[in-house]
Amino acid sequence: MSSAALYGNWATAFPNALAIAWMLSAAMVLATLLLLYAPAAFWQAILADAGTAVWMAIAVAVLGVAAVRLSQSMWQSAAELTFSIVHGLLRVFIPALTVDPSRLLIRGNKFGVIINQECSGLEGIGLMLVFSLAWLWIYRREFRFPRAYLLVPVGVLVLYSLNAVRIAALLLIGDAGAPDIAAGGFHSQAGWIAFNAVALGMTLLVP
Repeated sequence: MSSAALYGNWATAFPNALAIAWMLSAAMVLATLLLLYAPAAFWQAILADAGTAVWMAIAVAVLGVAAVRLSQSMWQSAAELTFSIVHGLLRVFIPALTVDPSRLLIRGNKFGVIINQECSGLEGIGLMLVFSLAWLWIYRREFRFPRAYLLVPVGVLVLYSLNAVRIAALLLIGDAGAPDIAAGGFHSQAGWIAFNAVALGMTLLVP
């Protein structure tokens, strides 16, 4: 809203341009902070020492974003499966659930959730696919193939399952009388915490 108020009709006519402007502004702020911390020669030396690792990290980040965007075309099927899993989990704790499969809505006594595109679990799947494949490629000399490929489906399944658990926990928290915590902090933080935990777990547990 602040952007629309600032740029007026220009923001409405060119929403993508506004997003690009925000990203460029963020990049400039980051560059300024880095240069305030140390001179440009210091960062150039860091990049030189890192070699191709920096470009590989950028490539993985770009592929992650692309995978998330491409996966959204399948969100309806994934959301329906997530809906079924969440419903099954919550029936144990709240027998009198209100469900509406057409809207993918599940409601307890005081709080409800709608499993939409962002909650389908596909974003996590896309990120985990990129992360696990990049991990296998970077450390390919240390893995035993083809069994190392099992990392990919295992990571995806674990993260997808945790997404359903996250949604079920969110509803339970809200239904217990803390809707602000459920819809605010927990909803926005639990997803990336789960991804980081699974990714870190893969790197630590798999030789």
